[in-house]
Amino acid sequence: MVEQNAIAFTNSFLEYLIVFGVSVVVVMVACFIGVSMKKRKNAKLELEASGADQTGDMKQENTEE
Repeated sequence: MVEQNAIAFTNSFLEYLIVFGVSVVVVMVACFIGVSMKKRKNAKLELEASGADQTGDMKQENTEE
């Protein structure tokens, strides 16, 4: 009887350990995806901002002439 309880406890413990491990992996993947999306968005915004500056400079040069 004691041996069966020990086996049942071990099985339950391992089951919760596996669920915890899967949860950690899902959180890590979500963080990686979030960081990647934020970097891509920042790069896009920076590119748009630099493009607007170049366009503005060109318009100013054309009006000065």
